[in-house]
Amino acid sequence: MVDRKVTRRSSNDVDNRTDIEPMTFNSDSTGLASEVGSFDGLPSPQRYWAMLTIALAVGMTVIDGVVANVALPTIARDVGASPAASIWVVNAYQLALVISLLPLSSLGDIVGYRKIYQGGSRFLRLLRSAVRYPIRFSR
Repeated sequence: MVDRKVTRRSSNDVDNRTDIEPMTFNSDSTGLASEVGSFDGLPSPQRYWAMLTIALAVGMTVIDGVVANVALPTIARDVGASPAASIWVVNAYQLALVISLLPLSSLGDIVGYRKIYQGGSRFLRLLRSAVRYPIRFSR
């Protein structure tokens, strides 16, 4: 265990500190400044692929929400649902996304984010293919 000396400082001591080394910055190939000696995540090629992957996932989610909003009036009219009841379709979709964020991020810490992302993408593809074969209810 490391012994640390705890001292109380006044607000004037914080402004007059001399033991802080100034940060030095380098400019990388992108022209952005980065702190010398710091690890800034993924290397450039992998970073761009990760950003593209995340952008595609967000895009798929937005498109799913738009499809639900556009199809909602037609579905509500065919089913005979009131506008107040039909808006709960969109609310339930958004609630399902928000409720799943924390458990899935925790599971990502345990199992790995890549596995969770790939499993979610497969699950979404499975649901999309199931939508192609709607269940017909008779009245």
